[in-house]
Order: sequence, then structure tokens, then C-alpha cells
Amino acid sequence: MNSMSVRTSASSGVTTKVIAGLLCLLAVFFASCRKSLKRVEVTTTNFTGPPFLNSTQIQTFGVGLGDSEPDAKRALERAGLSWQMPLPGNPLISARIRDPRGHVIMEVHTSPPSGGRTESWNYFFHRLWKAPRYDFTVDAIAWHDVLIPRLAGNNVLLLADAIMHPDSPLRRHLLGGDGVRISQPGASGEVEFVTYSFPAQGFRISGLRANNAWTPGSISFELVPPKM
Repeated sequence: MNSMSVRTSASSGVTTKVIAGLLCLLAVFFASCRKSLKRVEVTTTNFTGPPFLNSTQIQTFGVGLGDSEPDAKRALERAGLSWQMPLPGNPLISARIRDPRGHVIMEVHTSPPSGGRTESWNYFFHRLWKAPRYDFTVDAIAWHDVLIPRLAGNNVLLLADAIMHPDSPLRRHLLGGDGVRISQPGASGEVEFVTYSFPAQGFRISGLRANNAWTPGSISFELVPPKM
């Protein structure tokens, strides 16, 4: 091997190490940015009304979208709540969060790591701009009316019957708009499932209407990833 080949090989090795180092620094930087995200705790702070936030900027009992499943469980346990695992093998069922009396106050849905399986190349490259995740992460949080006594300020009104009216000024005041209304009538025609969606903010409000009245306990407020 001549001296030119040796210098070229050495130069290539240095370049590879520099690129690898830069990629590692970028991964750490973006991961730290995600971890430093400050969120509003809805059980202690009112987040409704201007300036309007999105679902990634708030948390419930210390749990927010994007948190790992183990971190979410620990936060809820510190708040005196319990995590009831969903049925195995059913990705549509959320974990039920119960208070000390056994009441289901909210639900938390988790999904596999973004980018596919952790051993795949797709997941490796995904980690360059997303924080490393080796477990399931929170992708939806749903509140039930039993949670109302624990919510702060006007947050409680997000589970009120008045927010479900088609022309509700309360919905516009709290969330900044009417939302996208979706209605699904029941087979008998006397039951209607209504959802108001706020895709840009990552909010959904749902309720069941029967006999011209909202069914008690059917209204829920859901946090999901915003759609830009």
C-alpha cells in the first residue's frame, strides 16, 4: 500500500468519526429540546382561553403526550392513582386510570415506538430527530366526568353539557373555535354520538345524546397529537 492510499484511508476514517460525532451531538440536542418542553398541569392551572395551547403543552397528573409508559405510570402512582392495563393484544383499548375509590377518572393510550421496531434501520434514523424511545409512549389521554373535581379553573367546563351544543359560545371561548362536528346516529335513530374535533390543537370532545339529552357521564375530553 503506497503512502497516498494510507493518507486516503486515514482521512476517510477521520471523516467518518467526525460525521458520527456530529450525528450523536444532534441526537442529544434534539432529545434535550424535547425533554425541556414545559407543560401546563391541568389539575392546578387553567389552560383554557387565550393564549390557546395545544395538546403537547399540557399534562394531567404529570402525564403528557410523548411520555414513556413507565414514566406515565410512575407519575400517576405519585398522584395516588392506579394504572389498570388494557386487555392484551388489543391496540384500541386504553389503560384505565383509577382513583383511590376505584373510579375511572381518565384513560391513557400508548403506542409502540415511532419509526418501527427498535432494531430496525428505520428506527435508528428516526432517533436522529426524535428522543430515543425503547418502550411504548403515550399518544392519547381521555378525561371522564369523574375528573371534574380535580381540574383547575375553567378546565372543568370542557366536560360540561353546554360545550356540546352546536352553536356553543362556551366552546369558542375555551378553545378558540367551533371545532369540526361529526355526528354518528345510532341504529334506532334516538341515539347520537357527537364529536367536536380541533385537529390543529389536538383536542377532541365527545358525548352521547339520547332522548334529546346528553347521557350522564358520556362526555369526554381527549388529548391527541396535533395535526399541522
